[in-house]
Amino acid sequence: ADASLANNGTLRALSVQTGGIVTNNSAGTVTGNTALAGGTLANNGRLADVTVSAASIFTNNSGAIAGILTNAGTSSNAGTLAALTNSGGSFTNNWGGVVSGLASISGGTVTNNATFADVSVGTGGIFTNNSGASAVSLVNAGTSTNAGTIGWLSNTGGTFINNAGGLITGTATISGGAVTNNGGMGAVSVGQGASVVNNNSGVTGAVSNSGQFANAGTVASLINLEGLFSNTGTISGSATVSGGTVVNNGSVLGALEVLDHGTLTGSGRVASLTVGSGGVLSPGSGIATLGVTGNLILRAGATYSAEIAASGASDLVDVGGTALLGGTLQIVRTSAVYDPSVSYTLVKAAGGVSGQFDSVTADFAYLSPMLTYTANSVTMDLDRNAVAFSTLASTANARAAADAADRLSATDPLYLAVLSLSQADASVAFEQLDGDIHASLKSQLLEDSQRVRDVLSQRMAADDDDGHGLWASTFGSRNRHDGNGNAEATSGRIAGLLVGLDASPFDSGRFESTRLGAVLGASRGRVTETQSGDRADLE
Repeated sequence: ADASLANNGTLRALSVQTGGIVTNNSAGTVTGNTALAGGTLANNGRLADVTVSAASIFTNNSGAIAGILTNAGTSSNAGTLAALTNSGGSFTNNWGGVVSGLASISGGTVTNNATFADVSVGTGGIFTNNSGASAVSLVNAGTSTNAGTIGWLSNTGGTFINNAGGLITGTATISGGAVTNNGGMGAVSVGQGASVVNNNSGVTGAVSNSGQFANAGTVASLINLEGLFSNTGTISGSATVSGGTVVNNGSVLGALEVLDHGTLTGSGRVASLTVGSGGVLSPGSGIATLGVTGNLILRAGATYSAEIAASGASDLVDVGGTALLGGTLQIVRTSAVYDPSVSYTLVKAAGGVSGQFDSVTADFAYLSPMLTYTANSVTMDLDRNAVAFSTLASTANARAAADAADRLSATDPLYLAVLSLSQADASVAFEQLDGDIHASLKSQLLEDSQRVRDVLSQRMAADDDDGHGLWASTFGSRNRHDGNGNAEATSGRIAGLLVGLDASPFDSGRFESTRLGAVLGASRGRVTETQSGDRADLE
């Protein structure tokens, strides 16, 4: 049809061309395919499959029935469709409308205000499930939002936003893409490479996380398998960290357990805390206090990583119940210089402290952590150990510098700076203090002067038939001097230019072979100690 047509009977097929206006009335039936290449079709009766191209308009009104709708134009439904394939344009499912089969959205925009069965959204598709609308399931790789009800969600890519009032009644499996929740969701499973943000108003069931999950709302419980779970909201049940990292700056109202390969950080509060073998407890980021309302257990093989600052501030686990200690205490430095007179409180337990750490590690060359266990706390002091400063110096000059630093007052800033060094930094520091590069410079300068003498000797030996001449010559070299246990090995380089004028003022007589001349020159060089990196520029 390319003009106006109203159908009250039965047609075997229908083709609507540009400019055509067709109404299929309530008694009308099209038994075969209906194709819109342009124009407008309003259905109040019964159609088989319908294809709507771009620039075409199709309306399936209330009470009307159609088969599979393939849409790239502008379509709407308030009746019943067997299924939907949307490749472009727009489709709106109005109040009362039902799509009983799969709605596949590879492109264009689909808006649901009523009832869908299963929905699949491809990378180029856009799907909106409005308030009051429902869908049995949603598989999303495109762009989808929900303010209604969806039975279950599989997000494989793209973005999905569950708005306030939106509800996912079943499981949400997030294997890719990004999901934002401002409403309600059932159990949530997050795979590697996927991310979820649960905002303040968001509520979810049990969460299993291997990706990136940020919670500012409420989560029923947590199993963190790997990846990162960041909590500024509430975990109302238990939490298990069997891998990855949980950053808790909110509340965990149930028991929290950290297992092998798991790490707990943050400055929030947990109901009770157990760190098993291979698990890590590390308040922060930065120096922070982590609160435990009930009891703390650090099992053998666990690690408590505590940061300390020069001011006396340190990480702290503040326990309302009892603290049973074991495992390794790992001291992490955050300052360059430490004073042995400063003490640090690392554990407080109102219900009492029992047990001790099995070992203590710290990256200090000349300080050793000393722990004091009281009935309700664990404190730490940094004591000067028996390692002489010169032990870690590698040359005689460096050992002399180390011995001099070791004899300084215990309050001298240089003494405290050396005292606080790590083993790796100590040998480098003494090489920087020993000044042996000044002695090495003498050797380099002597060798560089030979280059100038060589140029002048060559010029003096040259035959000048005119008896006078203006000349210029460049010179340069690279060299290396091995260390000898006293001074470090050095490498050097020099480049320069000499410009001269010479002449033979006597044409005959006893001074006939005499040549007088003058020379000017400039050079630039560098000497570098290969171990410490100290260097000097020469000009």
